[in-house]
Amino acid sequence: MSASHPTFSASGPDATYTPATFNDVDGSYQKGVTPAVLLAGQIGAVSVALNNVVSASTGYAVGDIAGLVTRYDAASKQLFTYWQNFTSGTLPSGAPAAGSYTPSPLMGLPQGEAHLGAISGGSQLVKLQWNRPANTTPYDNGDLIGKTTTITSPSDGTGNALIAFGARIANAPINLVRARMWKSSPSLIGATFHLHFFEEVPTLTVGDNGVFNSTPTGTGGTLACDRVRFYAGKLTVVMDSSRSDGCTGIATPQVGSQIILNPAFGTKAFYVVVEAGAAYTPANTEAFGLTFELYQD
Repeated sequence: MSASHPTFSASGPDATYTPATFNDVDGSYQKGVTPAVLLAGQIGAVSVALNNVVSASTGYAVGDIAGLVTRYDAASKQLFTYWQNFTSGTLPSGAPAAGSYTPSPLMGLPQGEAHLGAISGGSQLVKLQWNRPANTTPYDNGDLIGKTTTITSPSDGTGNALIAFGARIANAPINLVRARMWKSSPSLIGATFHLHFFEEVPTLTVGDNGVFNSTPTGTGGTLACDRVRFYAGKLTVVMDSSRSDGCTGIATPQVGSQIILNPAFGTKAFYVVVEAGAAYTPANTEAFGLTFELYQD
């Protein structure tokens, strides 16, 4: 702003600021009342610095109360500053007219991930569903349960490495605390399933009904995939509730109270591979579903 301003003094209690009120296009300001509570519309006061005028200048007289007003416009997401004569209720020479404030580009608040303070997505539910192949071939303990017998695991989740989009934004961590699992067959016999979590899509070397875990009942077994550096942990779901349209189970992480996942680089996604935790006879094209309870960073 190019206008020259008089000399101000900020000393003295608020009671010395007279007169008590003035009006402009946004509402009334009153002495001793925070202006922000009196504003209407989308422009609200962030701060008003009051000063006594002790040397007259254009737009000011000695004894006037002048304020450097800072306002936030929610529509444009920008901060605006201008001088206001609180005594006469007018804008001094050189200041922009009310309603047509000129923003400072250095004070703009553009949309993006630059926040004042921490931002969190809070608790979220992430769901996915798939159908196994059109057969009733029994699974052995340790076999992979997937969408197809073809050996495939593309990054888009169309293969047997299931994809879930759980992050609030790309690359933001995910805290997984529980998993709910359901299937369309009501049988609980052998309905135990291991959920293996990966931060990058694993390359599987078997398809549905292939041996995924070489030692499912012991330790030191080998999983039929790569991406060991991106393996985040597992949950074991033991289904214990059956109804006419299927059965369900809920699980927590095998180790610790949560699984912290970093999504695949540049994405919001993580991957899940399902392993049979016992001998299980499936239904033809049986449907499975997962709901992940998680916190987003």
